[in-house]
Amino acid sequence: MRARGPRPAGADNDLRWRRTIDEHLELRPISMFEYAMFSWLGIKADPRTGLVRTNWLTLAQQTGLTANHIAKLCRSLRRKGYIAYPRHRGARRVLLELAINPCPLADGVDPCPERGAMAGRA
Repeated sequence: MRARGPRPAGADNDLRWRRTIDEHLELRPISMFEYAMFSWLGIKADPRTGLVRTNWLTLAQQTGLTANHIAKLCRSLRRKGYIAYPRHRGARRVLLELAINPCPLADGVDPCPERGAMAGRA
């Protein structure tokens, strides 16, 4: 067995998924496409704030989906409470700040407790 040395700086800054996300998939409140988008946004999110600064066209280029499909998935995730972002009408190139809900750190600490009230951001 390897001896454990000191952990590198930032080693515990990874996002942790909800334990119940499998139930969300099995019971169908979230589709597989919505889960894939939620996962992608979680990977891209800042681990300290849970925010992603992007737009639909950038997400479309990164994922290979169309900008319309990205917008539809994100609207659905927002309606279901998985993400939050301000309303904007029709502008695909507008830079958005999407908030992932919730995204505690791997050690279980929520670095941004003010994100608990995600409804106030939307």
